[in-house]
Amino acid sequence: MMILSRELLLALGVKPTAADRHLDALVPALLLHGVDTSLRIAHFLAQVVHESTRMARVEENLSYSAERLLGKR
Repeated sequence: MMILSRELLLALGVKPTAADRHLDALVPALLLHGVDTSLRIAHFLAQVVHESTRMARVEENLSYSAERLLGKR
């Protein structure tokens, strides 16, 4: 199994302060939700790092228009 570490998060472009802030919560959360293989952890981290701008943004801004949500842009 891939070991989730500060060094891994840093290698993915996460800033040290964000890595330190989130690492302790990530490990038990991954295990709780069955993200327990190297492949699952890799997929999870790829998605999270991308969606959160390398863990810099951890809340949705909720500034979506109805048109955009419906795909009408």
